[in-house]
Amino acid sequence: MNIFSLFLEWYFVDLPSKIIDIWENFLWFFWRFFSIKDLTIHFFSPWRRQYFTYSGGFNIGEWFGNLVFNLFSRFMGMILRTILIVIGIVVEIIVVILGLLVFVFWIFFPFLIILSLLIAIFPNKFLEILNSL
Repeated sequence: MNIFSLFLEWYFVDLPSKIIDIWENFLWFFWRFFSIKDLTIHFFSPWRRQYFTYSGGFNIGEWFGNLVFNLFSRFMGMILRTILIVIGIVVEIIVVILGLLVFVFWIFFPFLIILSLLIAIFPNKFLEILNSL
């Protein structure tokens, strides 16, 4: 095999698979960093596990106070988890888009270099082609 065919194999076979592996690692990292799965599983849990337990006996004031605090803690947990889930999903979408752009740019970059060299060498020819369109 000559060096040009080795370069083509490296550029169009080996490196794109590594780019995809890196892309998958970024997706895996941000999914775990924002712990989207755990946040959805514990969506209705109290925030930071802050809740009051009921003591023995019957005290309507304590019972109502604990109920309000526990409901408020669960509501805060839902709001904050929703914000974190949305941020995590937005980051995942950004990583998908950026990974796709990097991959497409990597594949088409040699062709863009050749095209720009041809335009630089034969500018009048390309102007004629563009004007005919």
